[in-house]
Amino acid sequence: MNAPPATLGQYTSQVLTPTLARWKLAGALAIKLAVAYRRPLDFAMVTREDAERIYASVIAGTAPPQPNRSAPGLLVPPPMC
Repeated sequence: MNAPPATLGQYTSQVLTPTLARWKLAGALAIKLAVAYRRPLDFAMVTREDAERIYASVIAGTAPPQPNRSAPGLLVPPPMC
């Protein structure tokens, strides 16, 4: 892969899900996120729309917009690419 997928949906279907499936088949029992060593562990519940906007801004190299933290939704870790 030369570049990260353009959308969060593509990232999920092309990178995240296949990677987790490979690890599971290989016998992985757990996943340790390196993000714990790079930034505070402030994962917020956000809507899918907010997650898509955040992902798009990261891919574009711009500052991510602040998610609507008052609405329940998805946990958004940083991209794995």
